[in-house]
This record gives sequence, structure tokens and C-alpha cells, in this order.
Amino acid sequence: MCKVEQFDRELYLEDKIKSCNQEVKSLRDQERRVANAQYCFMKSSFTWNAGKTKCQSFKSYLLEINSEAEQNWLMDKVSTGKWWTGGIKHPQYDEWVWDHSGNDLTYRNWYPNQPNGGKSEECMLSEDGRELQLEKQVQKLTKEINYLKDWTSFMNSEYWLGREEATWNDAQASCKAADSKLVEIESEAEDVFVRALAMKLTGSVWLGGTDFGVEGRWVWESDRSAFLYSAWNTAKEQPNNYFKQNCLRLSHINNLTWYDQNCDITYQYICERIFFPN
Repeated sequence: MCKVEQFDRELYLEDKIKSCNQEVKSLRDQERRVANAQYCFMKSSFTWNAGKTKCQSFKSYLLEINSEAEQNWLMDKVSTGKWWTGGIKHPQYDEWVWDHSGNDLTYRNWYPNQPNGGKSEECMLSEDGRELQLEKQVQKLTKEINYLKDWTSFMNSEYWLGREEATWNDAQASCKAADSKLVEIESEAEDVFVRALAMKLTGSVWLGGTDFGVEGRWVWESDRSAFLYSAWNTAKEQPNNYFKQNCLRLSHINNLTWYDQNCDITYQYICERIFFPN
């Protein structure tokens, strides 16, 4: 018998938090490394030449980015979407240099397919990719949090308790709306786990099994595969197909053993979805 370790949700989330904290520390380290320079962020919009003139009025010059640390620090501070830098294409050598110092670009962070030599494009614009990056990260983490909310993990699946009673078909539809299915029990270990979950509910519980179509041939509805494992209450002659009982339930008054039942009866239910944590 192989031992399958249960996915530790708490540890997974702790790792996520640790990763975020490391990123914060990295940003603070970058801030210390560029602290010997002073920056002035202009909220007004200018052409490149007007921006250069404005900087000169402050006895400064348009931004020159010389390291990844400086780039990351600036992207964390700038709130607007796009801003001019002091990069300019050399009029004689067709190379990009910093306008104030005349130095070549020792650090480059061009967007894909840039520079593209577009018409009269001789000045360098920096776009706040970090703002977009953080927005995407927030969206991803929010989606992940919603994905994990109220679901309980076991082996490579997650389970959700449907506390509102529904017919078997309506319960299945509710699970599908959450990108899942009525729970399909494939081993004794999973059976024990699902029964423990079902004890948190107040009555009998729908599972994803049915013999609708071919009487006596019980399959899991999601892929029509035959049962490889079952826990019928054979002492009560289950399944007995009494009164067109074509759907599978855990019977609350019979220690949550497997019973067939008429699909139009309403019970609580458990949804299952496959989950492979990254």
C-alpha cells in the first residue's frame, strides 16, 4: 500500500505569505541601494524636451537608470503609467545613450520588440510595468483565495459542503457551476474522509453515482465509469431500486452507508474537484 501525503493548505498559504514578505524585503533593500540619489516625480505631462527643460530648472536632469535595483525601486514608487527617461538615440551613431551624461546604456530593460525604430521615435519612454504586474498578481491571488475558500483538501481533490437541500440533478448542476462535480468515492480512504465531512451536515448526502440508463449498472456521472470501490449497505439489501431509486446517497440514519434513492428527493450534497497545488 502506498502512503499519500495530504496536501497541507495552511503550509501552502504560509509559503505564499513568506514569498510576499521576501519581495517586500527585496524592495526595501533596493531602496537603500539607491538612497544616495534624489528623485523628483512630476505629475504633469510634458513632451520629452519640455521635461528635460523642467528638470534643468531644478538643476537636475531626466532620469538615467543604471541598474536593475534602481529600475525596481522606481517602478515601486511611480504612480503614473508612463514617464520619460533621459535616454535618447545618438544622432550620429544610431545608438541609445543617456542624454545628460552621454554614457551608453549599461543597463537595459527594453519591452519586447523595442526599440522598434518607429518614425521619429528618438526618445526613451518608461512604462510602469510594475503597476500592471501588481494588478495581475492581485487578481491571481484573489482568484486563488476564492478558489480555496470553504473547500477542504484530501489527496489530490478538494471538497465543498452543499448545505442547501437539492434534488440529485440540481445538486450536480450546483457543483458544475463551481467547476466541480458531485463527489465520486474511489477508495476506502476517500470513503472514510467523505463520511467525516458528511457528519458536518444534518441529513443524508447525495454522491455522484447513478444507474440511470442501464438498471443495476452503477457509474460515476462525470465520466460514466463503473465503480471500482463501493460501500453499499448489503445488510439492508442495497441497492434495491425501490421506487425507481437511480441515484446514490449516504444515508444519515444508517451510519452514512451507501443507499440508492429516487433522484427527485432533496438532500444536502458534497462537491469535488481535482486540485493540483503549484
